[in-house]
Amino acid sequence: MLRIEVDNIQARRKLILETEEDIRVEELIKKAGLIFMDKGTGMLISCDKEGVLPPGKPLNSLNIVSGERLLYLSI
Repeated sequence: MLRIEVDNIQARRKLILETEEDIRVEELIKKAGLIFMDKGTGMLISCDKEGVLPPGKPLNSLNIVSGERLLYLSI
């Protein structure tokens, strides 16, 4: 089980996403509908409601591991 803790600054609470370890990153983003900050580059990562990222932002730059805390900006 992959557990992702997401800080919701606006609501001052945490959202816990739990899913199978082999889930694709695209599916995780699509289900969560979130905007993330890539901790490696500091760039914002967002997607539309279909789970499509903007051009030029490869999914493999998202290094999501069990228990990693991501910055949750908005829905």
